[in-house]
This record gives sequence, C-alpha cells and structure tokens, in this order.
Amino acid sequence: MQLCDRTAAHRRPTSIDVLAMTIALVLCQHAQAQEASGPPSVRVEGLEEVIVTAQKREERAIDVPISISSIDDASITARGATAIEDLQFSVPGLSIFGYGPGGSQFIQLRGISSLVGRPTVGRYVDEMPTNLEVLGVGAANRLVDLERIEVLRGPQPTFYGDGSMGGTIRYVTAKPALKEFSGEFRADLSQMEDGGTGWWADGHVDIPLAQDRAGLRLAGAYEDRSGWIDRVPTGQKDINGAKESVLRGSFLTKLGDASDLSVTWEHNATDMDNQNFGTDRKSQLTTATPLHSDADIVSVSLSVDLGFATLVEAPGYMKYKNETTFDISPFYVPFLTAPPPFGFGLPVGFITDIPYAGAYDTETFFNELRLVSKASEGWTWAVGVDYKDAKLDLVSATSTSPGQLPFPILVAGETQTNKVWSAWAEAGFDLTDKWHVGAGVRYFHDDTDFDSFANSFGAETNVGGQDTFDSTNPRFNLSYKVNDNWNLYVNAAKGFRSGGFNVASTDVPPYRPESLWSYEVGSKGLFFDRKFDLETAVYYNDWKDVQSNFYTPAGLTLTENGGNVKGYGVDVSATLRPTENFSFGGTFGWNNMEYKEVPTDCSSGTCVPTGDKFVGDPVDLAVQMAWSAFADYHHTLSAGSTLYGRADFQHADEAQVTIRRPPFDQVSTMPPRDLLNLRVGMTFGRYDVSLYANNALDDDKPVVQAPFGVLFEDVAMMPRQYGLTLQAKF
Repeated sequence: MQLCDRTAAHRRPTSIDVLAMTIALVLCQHAQAQEASGPPSVRVEGLEEVIVTAQKREERAIDVPISISSIDDASITARGATAIEDLQFSVPGLSIFGYGPGGSQFIQLRGISSLVGRPTVGRYVDEMPTNLEVLGVGAANRLVDLERIEVLRGPQPTFYGDGSMGGTIRYVTAKPALKEFSGEFRADLSQMEDGGTGWWADGHVDIPLAQDRAGLRLAGAYEDRSGWIDRVPTGQKDINGAKESVLRGSFLTKLGDASDLSVTWEHNATDMDNQNFGTDRKSQLTTATPLHSDADIVSVSLSVDLGFATLVEAPGYMKYKNETTFDISPFYVPFLTAPPPFGFGLPVGFITDIPYAGAYDTETFFNELRLVSKASEGWTWAVGVDYKDAKLDLVSATSTSPGQLPFPILVAGETQTNKVWSAWAEAGFDLTDKWHVGAGVRYFHDDTDFDSFANSFGAETNVGGQDTFDSTNPRFNLSYKVNDNWNLYVNAAKGFRSGGFNVASTDVPPYRPESLWSYEVGSKGLFFDRKFDLETAVYYNDWKDVQSNFYTPAGLTLTENGGNVKGYGVDVSATLRPTENFSFGGTFGWNNMEYKEVPTDCSSGTCVPTGDKFVGDPVDLAVQMAWSAFADYHHTLSAGSTLYGRADFQHADEAQVTIRRPPFDQVSTMPPRDLLNLRVGMTFGRYDVSLYANNALDDDKPVVQAPFGVLFEDVAMMPRQYGLTLQAKF
C-alpha cells in the first residue's frame, strides 16, 4: 500500500502523470486483489427488473401504465453523470436549457415548455417538491448518493399535481443501511480543454445506530471546476470556474414491526464569480456576472402498515436563496449616449458598465397525508390530501459605473405567497388476469397573494392583488398483460399549470391556469429470455390557454392566456444484452408540438397576431427530436478484477425561442448539440480506477444562443474534459 500511496500524489499532475499514475495504481492494487475483503461485483445474465415508486407504492416499472425512465445509481456512475443535464437526451422527450450550475434551469418534457409562468415539469427530492413559483430558478439537485432517478413523462395529475403538466422528475435518495458500518469514497482529477485543472470528491457512510432498528447515512460532495472562458478586455483567464457542494444526512428508524420514520436533510450550494457567458469561449463583457445559490431541503416520512394499506404522513420544508447578475451594458449604454430624442446624450465613457442584479429568497412548507393500498390482485387504490405554503421574495436592480445616474434604470421587487391544497384519489381494478383498468382525479385550489413595485427611469408602478385558481384533473388508463414480461397500455390524463399576476399593469386581470389533455398508447416488455428491454409510446397533446407574452400599444409586457398548441410525439427506449458482459442500447424522442391557434386583432380589417407567437411556431425551447446510444462492455480478468469500457452519445436537434415584442423582437435558434462521453477502467476488489473523456468531440455549440432576452453572449457548452476517477468501498 505504501507504493500506492506514493504513486497517488507527489506533485501537481500533468496529463502524462495522470496516465502513469493510473497504470501504477492498477498494477499495485491488482497485486493485492486477493487480500481485499468483500465480495466482487456480480453481473447477472439478462436484464434485471426495475422497481419504482411512481404511484406511491413499490411496483415493477413494467406494470405501471405510464411512460417512465428509471436510472439507478450504478447507471448514473457508469455514465459519469453529476447533474440531470448529463442525462437529459438519454431520457426520451427530456431537454434542459440552463445558464450554468445552481438550479437555473428550463426543463422540457414532450414539447411542453414555456418562458413565462410557473414550471411545467415537477421536481421532487423524496417526498418534498422543490419547484419554485417561478420558471428558470430552483434548487440544484446534484446526482449524489441516489438510489435512482425516476422521470415520469406526460401529465401526472393525481399523484403529483401542479407543476407536473409535462411530467415529473423524482430524485430518490439512498436510505441508511441498518446492519453494518460501510461506505464509499470517490475522487476525481480533471483537465478542461481551454481551461485549467479541476477536482471533485464525494462519498457516503452508513452508521447503524441499533442493529436492524435504526441507522444514519451521511453523504457529501464537493467540486472545484475549472472555467474555460477568457475575458478579453481585462485579460482574465477561465473566469467561469464553479464551486459546488452537497451535504446530506438521512436517518431511518423502525418504530415497531409495522411503522418506520425517515428524515432526510440536504444542503447544496453553488458559487461562481462569472456564469457561462461567452462566444467561442471568450467574453467581451467587462461586468462580472456572479451566481450564488444555496438550498436546504428537509423531507420526512412516517409510514404505518395497517395491514390492508399503508398510511403515510410526509411533511417537508425547503429554503432557497439565489443571487445572480447579468450584464445589460450592451443594450443600455448606446441608449444612454445617443442624442435626444433617441437617448439621454450622456458623454461617451461616463457610464460603461450596467450590471443587473437579482436576488430570490423563498420558503416552502409542504405536507401530504395519504393512504395507499397494498399492491395485490383485484383492487388497488390510493387517496391523499396535501398542502403547500410557499413564499417568494424577489428584488432586482441595476447600477452604473463609473458614473452615477440621479435615477435608477430599473429597480423592481415582488412578494408572492401561495397557499395550495389538493385532494386526490386513484383506483385500479383487475377486470381479468390480463386486463386492468384505472382512474383517478385531483382537485387543486390555489390562493395567491401578490404585491410588486417597479421604478424605471424614475417612473414608479405598484401592482398587487389576490386571486384563487382552481382545477379538477382526471386520469384514465387501461392495460393488457400479454405475459409476465410484456404489458400494453393506453392512458389519458389532464395536466394543468396554475395562473398568476401581471407585474406591469393594474388594469390587466390575472392569467388563468392552463390545461393539457394527453393521450398515450404504450408498450413495455422484456424479450428474448430477458435480454432485450423495449419501451415505446405514441402520444398526442392538446394544450389550451397557453400562457404567453403579449404587449400593449404602450409597450408594456404582459402575460395572458392565448393560443392553443397541439401535436404528436414518439418515445422509444431499448437495451440489448446479448452476452453477460456486453450491452448496448439507445433512446429516441420526437414531437411536432406547435401553435395551431393564436390571439389576433382584426380591428384594422386584417387579423394580426397580438402576441409573441404565430400559427406554426414551435414551443419555446422545446427540442423536436433527440436520440442517444450507448455501449457497455465488461471483461473479467481474474477473480475480483474486471476491465470495463463505456461510450455514451447524445444528440439533440435545434430549438427555437420566439420573442416578437419590443425591445427584444427576435427569433433565436438554439443550435443542435452532440455529446460523446467515454470511460475505461478496472475494478479490483473494493477499488475502481477509470479514465474518462466527457464531450470527447469537443462540441462547442452554445446551449443558448445570444441575443436572448438579457443575454448578449452565448451560454457556452462545457468543452472537452478528461480525467481520472478513483473509487473505494469499505
């Protein structure tokens, strides 16, 4: 072991040192493989059954009559994924656009996407919903010590409700082991193309507190990632480095033979001096664009087995803060220096930098009480009530330098509180040993209070109000069991998204909730002696009262209900394991969601669209087609040692953002993206060492292409990153 310790770190490694260190570690640890305790990993012939809890009970994914992708911790590790963005195109119908780490995400499922209003995809950490009441901002969910991720495609009206119009993403954390002390640790050293060296480490430890009765699991991760964007005017290098951390504690105790209590607390934080803004990995902006966020999430579950059903009381709490800055100098400096009446006529150089800073401060309390029957033949049912009390405070303001204006360009703030309660029920019945029918419904009631102020160039406005939004949303499904490993199903569900207030004007009423009816036909099966897993679905979405941007003759930007979006889609996911050591597969997602009707003004004799969208426009940020492929190979060298390799490729077509309103009148195209990740490594006993290359093709197409709203430079895609990962279990 001394040789291994000396090899591990004696100076700052270069790329050659990384490779040499890898070979040395493999040789010295392989020589000790027979001395390592603990069983070697065992690979099972054929594909294993996937168990999910999407319907609040443990079931085979193949038996659930909705479209689900479940990715377990082993698959997350094999792909080298650390955030949901790393998995997006390998989940059919999923695409994500974000400014960088810290939760600044716009998530789309099956073409359901928006730039205004509340999120269209629900997010949960265990029992706790983590969506905010605003799009594009939310707690970062790093893929640290998870049991699995479940992505539920299509509306989820009964079990998850508001925010789940396009689907739901569930982060299911790993639970404490109650038998023996154990743990795992990973460390990673990487080099960024056109950047510097970065590192990260994560791990967990299980601490039994009472044999088979109580246990504690502690997990954490820290990443110091190099930047790759240079600021040209100042000569600064790699300005967009990031530091991210996660700390989680989970407690589990069996209160008796029929009840248990689990409590999970997580803290995550992100710090960046500059976000990923730049074109060709260079930034011309002189103003810093920092991002700082942190979140505390608590999820509690008290479960009591009543024999015929399980009673669950699940309270939760989240506190989230986010501070971010954008540079809007390219837009306002020319306006301030332009001569009247087109501008203010300020001397050139009096003001050169105009940062626009915003801060979110939110608190959310959530509680669900439910009763879920045991999974068995005949009847299955579930009923529940939940309550959410959410408060959002937002303050944003501009500043100027080196000169100061006697009035603010823009200062704004808003406070919103939402008191939401829902009641839901779902039941299923086996008509025969082949046919199963199910139905459910959720009633949603949202009391919203809103207060805002704004001061733009000295002109003040104040808007406030209170309103109630209600919605009743059913679901129906019918499934046919061809055999134990193959199910066919049809599913119809109504999704919804709650309404909201307009900040710009007291004369405009709140915008109403949206509704989405989705109709799906699907198949899930394991074939050829469980060596081939194939899941397919065809769906049709009918989305009404879509919340969109509109503008008045005075130039005020509003959000109103208008326009209908319709379209078909296809999801495919397949995995083939022809031998015990080799597997490959892929996914495919396609939709043609587009606006079929838009509001028009016919007062001039010619009907002209009044909002952002025209008939035929695609949905903002929705990728029409994406596909992925992977290959995974393991070769046993000797008892306890295995050589492995994996390749993952993801492709996404372009997406579009349409903002036909002043001052950002534009149609922006997000270019297609390709991503190839490669990894090769060796396991021996308790240890694992691997080399990887992420974005091996060094695709440099932007995630978001400027100009886009307040963005005047692209949101850059992470370049090629290669490195070394070491892992040890104890």
